Amino acid sequence: MITRIARLHKISLYAVIGVAFLCVVFGELLTFLSGGLFVGAVAASWWLSETDLVRGTNRLWWNGLVLAFLAYTVVQVVTTGEGYLKGGLRFILMLTAIKMLIRDGARDELQLYALSFLTIAAATTVNDGVTYGLFFGVYVLSGTFSLALFHLKEEFDHREAIPLTQRIPFDRRYMAVLAGISVVIFVS
Repeated sequence: MITRIARLHKISLYAVIGVAFLCVVFGELLTFLSGGLFVGAVAASWWLSETDLVRGTNRLWWNGLVLAFLAYTVVQVVTTGEGYLKGGLRFILMLTAIKMLIRDGARDELQLYALSFLTIAAATTVNDGVTYGLFFGVYVLSGTFSLALFHLKEEFDHREAIPLTQRIPFDRRYMAVLAGISVVIFVS
């Protein structure tokens, strides 16, 4: 049961990140190289985030990479007149890719939700078409669903020490109710 919730949460987290990224892609602000690197890093994070290759003692190296990329972004914006939005968005996507690789627990996942929201907010300035409205709707639905699964996963993680004496209801009916709540939030 718990592994099923964790698996569903992982899928929904990737969906939220993916939808936010698609909002930016359809805003035509990213280069092919930036988009390809982001997709490659996020795809690799599906398998690598659970290994010691990218977590643990290497966090200092990742922080150095973030600082180096921040310096590169500042220099790029100042010297080329690239625009704050494009540079900032590229930096947010890089932060998201790194956080996907080194996520280790609830705190990192909450930061990923915040980064996805920042990406959506930035995408509002570059994507003013109908596609943004569609992706925003999908983002609200998948975000609500994902956050609910995140909460369930965290509750079960805290309850691992307590033996579960009765069956926990987590079936299609529960999923339908959760999807219905997402739709109500979207409509409101």
